[in-house]
Amino acid sequence: MKKLYITLILAILVVIIFLMVKSPISNAYYKKGIASLQKQDYLKAESNFKNAVFWKKNFIDANINLAKSEFALKKVEEAKIYIQRLLKIAPNNAETYALQGQYLTNTKDYKGSIEQFKMALQIDSTLSYAYYFRGIARGNLNDLSGAAADYLKAQSLDKSNVDALRQSAAIYGTLENYQAAITSYDELIKREPSNADAYLQRGNFRMKIGDFANAVEDFNSAIQIVPGLSEAYYNRGISQGKLHNFDKAVQDFEASSRQKFKPAGSIYNLGLAYLNLKQPDNAEKYLQEYIGEFGKEENISNALQMLGTLELMKNDNDKAIKFFTKSLQTDSANLESYFNRGIAYSNLKDYQKALHDFNKCIRLGYKSADVYFARGVQNISLNNYSDGCKDFDKADSMGYSQAKEMIQMYCKK
Repeated sequence: MKKLYITLILAILVVIIFLMVKSPISNAYYKKGIASLQKQDYLKAESNFKNAVFWKKNFIDANINLAKSEFALKKVEEAKIYIQRLLKIAPNNAETYALQGQYLTNTKDYKGSIEQFKMALQIDSTLSYAYYFRGIARGNLNDLSGAAADYLKAQSLDKSNVDALRQSAAIYGTLENYQAAITSYDELIKREPSNADAYLQRGNFRMKIGDFANAVEDFNSAIQIVPGLSEAYYNRGISQGKLHNFDKAVQDFEASSRQKFKPAGSIYNLGLAYLNLKQPDNAEKYLQEYIGEFGKEENISNALQMLGTLELMKNDNDKAIKFFTKSLQTDSANLESYFNRGIAYSNLKDYQKALHDFNKCIRLGYKSADVYFARGVQNISLNNYSDGCKDFDKADSMGYSQAKEMIQMYCKK
């Protein structure tokens, strides 16, 4: 009896000691887990939080952070185990709702996840990751404006969440709100000044709004950080061309061509740049290469039109007409080909065909002063003085200086 009594006393003492030490041990593991989480060492965090909940199963914060660690390790179903525990021990906790929302986002139940995030944020409106993951859910439901707003809110609450800035910038780009996208990249670059992709993307969006000078600066920065960034060379070449820096554009397109980035575009733009540099031999070389190698690309009609223009510059009107006709067979709405073929026909004194091409230009929407003037010349050459004078009047009203001379010569009453 005495022996049984001693055993019972010892058992009670063990239980008391266990109850006394389990909480401090659990807390110690929890603190280690938080430290690992801050270092983004998710495996160690997982291990420490598991030990924390082993010693204290209903430790709410340990279960919350263990679920977060499992998500970070892409162990979605393991995260669910701790979320289900939280639903029992802390059903009205904001993070319980937020983690349930994160789980539903991972399982593509976006509507359900949004409801969970809504409940979480009603309890705690400062929960940054709830905004972030609700942004993902809203984006997948095509609520792009709502997603962008959530990403920006998440980033304002957690400055370390640079992915929220990337996501908001991408969405603003899709929404064609390019200035807002640029603003997001401004903030991202402040936080990551060595992020080449951030400079590249900001440069791309600056191109969208026609800010080519600053786009060039961004591409310069991107290339300085990553010298082999072929997209930056290519887009800088486009920007240099828009700025009429065709010699610099040539250098960039040669670089992107060597790196085999958009080879068709690189060759085509080399031809265009050399044409603008008035180097017809080089222009012809690259345009012929483009047509030969990339015969089904979207710019074939323009390439044929430019080859025709080169022949027009050489006064070979017959050959020019052949190129313009091929261009129009590829794209029947190519205004430049109609206009330039009209010029070639006019040079050959085939005024009726020239008139047809200028009429086609105007019907297709090319209503500039030069086309009215050119059509006026054809009408006068065909003795259509009334129509010719109307064309010269139209060209004159649009500021075409030579039109006045033609009016004085042919249209005096």
